[in-house]
Amino acid sequence: MGELRFGYVRGSRNGYPVPIGASEVFKTKSCNFVTNDGSGRAEVAGAASTDLMGAVESGDLTASSTEGGTELYCINNPNAVFKAPIAYDNSSYTQNYASSLLNTFVDIVVNTNLQYVDLSVSTRDHLKVVGGKAATNTATLPAFNNGYVLVQMNPALLDD
Repeated sequence: MGELRFGYVRGSRNGYPVPIGASEVFKTKSCNFVTNDGSGRAEVAGAASTDLMGAVESGDLTASSTEGGTELYCINNPNAVFKAPIAYDNSSYTQNYASSLLNTFVDIVVNTNLQYVDLSVSTRDHLKVVGGKAATNTATLPAFNNGYVLVQMNPALLDD
């Protein structure tokens, strides 16, 4: 079985080029959802993020050490669907994907520069679950299991 591919799956790719904060780390094994750093630059969204700018398209990349020195395309359409890894290790992150999660909101978590969806927590409600596959194994983060979710960004959290 090949490695899971994460990121954009379907829907409109409407968006815009966005400057990236200094030394932000993007990984192919993540969805790369971003938030505004307060100065109009994108930074990787995490559990404490209160808004989303969208999802940037990038492979493995460490942004320039100069603020705004890197620019990436940011999809900000709330109808776009993304495949995202799940945080499921059966200890801290105890919720695996199940169809009962459809149309519920979940949070983003970052561990060792990898962005996951935390199905155990709905504090910020970053993403809406629209599909997925249950993991058949657990993994200690930052390792991956074989489960994933299909998600859309919460339109209430997207920057205007």
